[in-house]
Amino acid sequence: MKRRYFPVLALIVLIFGILSTQASAAGETWELQDQMPFNRPGAGVVKVDGKVYFIGGYSNGALNNVDVYDIERKVWVSKKSMPTARSIFSTEVVDGKIYVIGGSTGNPLVLNTTYTNKVEIYDPVTDTWTSGANASTSRGLTTSSTVNNKIYVFGGLNASSEGLSNVEEYDIISNTWSTKANLLTAVHGAGAVTYNDLIYVFNGGYNTSVYNKVQVYNPVTNNWTYKSSAPTSRDTIVAVNYQNKIYVIGGYDSASTGLTTVEVYDPEKDTWTAGPSLNVGRWGFGSIVFNDSLYVFGGATNTAEKLSVAPESTPTPTSSPTVTPTPTSSPTVTPTPTPSPTVAPTPTPEQPTGDRAILVVTMNTGLEKEFDLSMDEVNAFIAWYENKQSGTGKASYAIDKHDNNKGPFTNRKDYVIFDKILTFSVDEYSAK
Repeated sequence: MKRRYFPVLALIVLIFGILSTQASAAGETWELQDQMPFNRPGAGVVKVDGKVYFIGGYSNGALNNVDVYDIERKVWVSKKSMPTARSIFSTEVVDGKIYVIGGSTGNPLVLNTTYTNKVEIYDPVTDTWTSGANASTSRGLTTSSTVNNKIYVFGGLNASSEGLSNVEEYDIISNTWSTKANLLTAVHGAGAVTYNDLIYVFNGGYNTSVYNKVQVYNPVTNNWTYKSSAPTSRDTIVAVNYQNKIYVIGGYDSASTGLTTVEVYDPEKDTWTAGPSLNVGRWGFGSIVFNDSLYVFGGATNTAEKLSVAPESTPTPTSSPTVTPTPTSSPTVTPTPTPSPTVAPTPTPEQPTGDRAILVVTMNTGLEKEFDLSMDEVNAFIAWYENKQSGTGKASYAIDKHDNNKGPFTNRKDYVIFDKILTFSVDEYSAK
């Protein structure tokens, strides 16, 4: 996706967990659900008849795999492969059929990759693919939305430009493409949502710049207007329409850092509020709404970490869960009974009673840190962890490495970060 998106491929960690949000009197929270059997950032993720379709993506090459997830049964099933392997494309569902448009057919992580203008249509009932008319422009990292059975594709990038303003309309009845009024600001990696027959295009980037612009398209008049800018400038985001609000989720900032940011836009009032942060920053993911729950599927991050088990920013629900606020176009937030089982927060550990203990802290990167400590030190660590879990205290904790001191140092400490801890164990023993 050009020079800024993936400056160091080795630092990109693929995410293959399913994340959901849950709303309650205490507020919305994100919780980790079941793990996916693969990791494919840049895939198309849509819902048809209560099933989640995960199409294409990238993993050591462009992919054409089609996998379907039954949320209620928690089962994955493979379907007929897409004719053209690709990633970072636009995906829309119209009358029960899935339309895949454009995308990168090469390595989206490098400069001057290859792009396509092909349109391929999947019928979930017959498990078959057919071809539609090619779009006028070959491009990837586009965004799209549907109004009155017409698909509108906005912006993107290709080998000649890192930010396109092109807008194309695909009429699925006549199988024809037409050119519409350009975006006011050329962008790639934006998010698009249809609300009251208007299409809202959020954020996006151009070359190394990222934007917080909100551009609104009226398909009837073929005109654009600006609305109130988002609080955060970013691209490669997902925008989701849910309960008369639009959630703008994740993406990249100007430093190419995967974001946990979630911001909620009210199109009636043209105002913004903060939403519940993701557990880990990500881009190249997808989402669906199911049973009033918003789910985030897969993606990647360039911060070397995996999804943490417990919600990290909002309090755990204390009353019976209510419907989770989430957009209704691209999916991703979960409320009350979530179809996929949520992972329970880490239970309160028992207080150790031995003389000394081996404290093993497992980070969400999979790294294990082991410390030989006194019971006072172990109990102090547990107290810090419990306080931080309840919302008070510092984000980091210094653990004295004691006999592991080396060289001229008088003291060495290992600092662990609360939201990077996956779990920890305490093995007590009596000092002799």
